[in-house]
Amino acid sequence: GIDAYFAETVFTPKKSPELFVRLIESHGGTIEETFVVGDYLQEEITHGNAAGIKTIRFVNGKFAHHIPRGIHDTPWRSVDSLRSVAELIA
Repeated sequence: GIDAYFAETVFTPKKSPELFVRLIESHGGTIEETFVVGDYLQEEITHGNAAGIKTIRFVNGKFAHHIPRGIHDTPWRSVDSLRSVAELIA
């Protein structure tokens, strides 16, 4: 699964920029070394961008047809495989 690609993964049903920042701080991380990976532009990507975190859109599956509407939901990078995510963050 996805866990093999990351030191730690956190899944949460409700997202917000504040939640992302709290999670980073509670795990001793920094915004600069954190990535938000998600497939839904209006959730993970929008909130990750608002928090100043690099966002990686996983363009594969249910929301692949969605198109960014502006800078707020445009990801830092887009990928179509978890291997590509691993290459980006290595």
